[in-house]
Amino acid sequence: MMLVSEGISRMWAGLIGVIILGGVIIWLNRIVPGRLGPALAQLRAGDRPLAAAAYLSFAAPLLLPVYAAVGGVIPLIAGMVLAAASFMLILTRR
Repeated sequence: MMLVSEGISRMWAGLIGVIILGGVIIWLNRIVPGRLGPALAQLRAGDRPLAAAAYLSFAAPLLLPVYAAVGGVIPLIAGMVLAAASFMLILTRR
């Protein structure tokens, strides 16, 4: 979309980033028993690589609205790198 119009590309990236982040938060609130904050704190105390993967999974969609606000390819590349790092942390656990 960036070839057609940078403004439309940034608008869609911001919208999709907010939808993905909201979906992840709603999904985690449904699947995790109790409150999400204490569950993440307990995960951080018990399994640091898995906790790092969870936090990277939260940070990756946040860079789409940053791209929408700032522009440029650096937030997009950073989001892809964070998502890939999260994926690799999960794969190396097995």
